[in-house]
Amino acid sequence: MATVTARRKSPARRSPAARRKTAAKRGALSKLIEGAFGKPKKGGARKPRKSASARKRTSAKKRSPVRSASKRAKTPAKRKRTPAKKRTVSRAASAARKRRPARKIRRAKSAARATRKSAAPKRKRPAVRGKRVQSAAPRRAKSPAKARRTPVAKAPARKSPSIKVPFESYRGAKPYVFVSYSHRNMSDVFSIIKKLNEARYHIWYDEGIEPGNEWPEVVGKAILGACQLLVFMSNSAASSRNVRNEINLAFSEGKSILVVYLQKTKLSEGMRLQIGAVQFLNRFEIPDREFLDRLKAVIDAEAKG
Repeated sequence: MATVTARRKSPARRSPAARRKTAAKRGALSKLIEGAFGKPKKGGARKPRKSASARKRTSAKKRSPVRSASKRAKTPAKRKRTPAKKRTVSRAASAARKRRPARKIRRAKSAARATRKSAAPKRKRPAVRGKRVQSAAPRRAKSPAKARRTPVAKAPARKSPSIKVPFESYRGAKPYVFVSYSHRNMSDVFSIIKKLNEARYHIWYDEGIEPGNEWPEVVGKAILGACQLLVFMSNSAASSRNVRNEINLAFSEGKSILVVYLQKTKLSEGMRLQIGAVQFLNRFEIPDREFLDRLKAVIDAEAKG
């Protein structure tokens, strides 16, 4: 007997409005399910919730020491990371850290240069003196050193005074007074001889020596041509070799000598022997006017012009 199969009718296509309604119903239903049972996992359908007794059993198994020990043996314990402390770094320190690699590169380069220089053979450069260039050829043997000439000792020249000269020294043929003094007492001596020059006395003193002449020769001739030697004595004059030489020459030639003490002076034995019996005046004990009058009275009258 032949079987008759009936054709299945295809469902009629729904309208878009009907499709929207069904989609809205499904969305509302899924929201109700999520609110009751929670959102299902992505891996598949949500597992059915265990009963309270089953949950107690699983928690007891987890707490048991045997299970925990076996679990520790299987999986190595992870080391906990302690949070690192925040370091407060200044801007200068951070900039220095950035510069460190550059410094290392510079040091390495300088070390490489030093090794190259030490390894390379040194070349002899020609010695430069001014514009001439001397080659590095072997030098000739030096000639024996010549004996140096010892300088001839010159006669000591008197220094020009820092104080202004009061007047020109006498250079005429008439009688004059020769003045002997120490340059340390120049200011006191110049003030006295200036007054004598104003009183028309012919005075010769060592500031009248012309440049280029040797002073011992000129001084010796001046003492020999003088009618009187006027010595201004002080501690510096007593220790002066020039003053002593002038007194010795005047004594040897028999010249008249007059000593004016500018201060209390300590004389040596030889100076006492020469000046002990000579006429003198103490300038430091007599007032200015009286001293000048006494000095004019004692000076040789022939020296007045």
